[in-house]
Amino acid sequence: MKHLPFSWDFRKCSRLGLGGACVLMASGAMGQTYINLTTVDVYKGGVPYTGFALDDPNAQGTINSAIYARDPAGGAGSGVYVRLYDLKSNTGIVRGYNYDGVDKKPPFDVDLPNGFEPHITMADLRYVMLGDPGSEQMYYAFSLDINQATPPYHSLEQVAIYTNPTIIDPPPTVEEQPAGLQGDTGRMLGTLRYAMDYTGQDNAVLLDYSIKAGSGQPDMFLYVPATLFAGAALTDTVYLFSRFGGFLSAEPGTTTPDTFYWDNNDGFEEWSLPPGLPTVPEPQEYAVMAALLCGAYAFRRRIAGSKS
Repeated sequence: MKHLPFSWDFRKCSRLGLGGACVLMASGAMGQTYINLTTVDVYKGGVPYTGFALDDPNAQGTINSAIYARDPAGGAGSGVYVRLYDLKSNTGIVRGYNYDGVDKKPPFDVDLPNGFEPHITMADLRYVMLGDPGSEQMYYAFSLDINQATPPYHSLEQVAIYTNPTIIDPPPTVEEQPAGLQGDTGRMLGTLRYAMDYTGQDNAVLLDYSIKAGSGQPDMFLYVPATLFAGAALTDTVYLFSRFGGFLSAEPGTTTPDTFYWDNNDGFEEWSLPPGLPTVPEPQEYAVMAALLCGAYAFRRRIAGSKS
């Protein structure tokens, strides 16, 4: 059985692309990080969380070492998205994960139209190398497309990514939602590799559908450190659980009393694997890639030294 060859430590302050700006995040009380990817300031409990300008390349932040960004690292790639699942419901809070056994089955809000591919393994994941020259690290990439009416705001309240040597059957019931996370109880979907909210945390990412209105235009990209998947086999099934809605704040751009401006109100929330990126390399391929990166960096340093 082939396992992934990752064991290094990653820096909490990563950079998107080569020589990019340090990742930003807005934190509230202990255990709370709110990344405001909208273009307006948001007040929660009277505390402001600053938005990003429309063309700001640094519209991004980190939660538990994963990067949540408005725009893709290195620009948008061409090709076909691997569409994992939609969440569709008339309720303000929606949840689900990529498994055909929960398609249109409460308590989950999963919808799997034709053409979706909910079953993915570690070998299907796409990755990017992010960081300064000579210290690039591997991140797995996911994209999110939301649809909202008025108001256009939406909150991502939980992401949990699991690996499992088998496909879960039967799926968790209403009493058995993904476990080990803030606000979710029941059995696990496998080995928990990443969570936006571990127990005791209350994090969120604030999104605005109107910035990239229309289906097929991702509103957010998620980059998860590959180090968190150490020991997973390339054949392991990958489950991505998510929950949206329920964030309380003042009306965005104002200081009015906190209320629910971020609930689901239209359309769907769709997770995909973004196009234009390589899939997870075999261990021997990764060794070659790492050697090439180190060689390129050493060559760059020699050239820079000869010019000084």
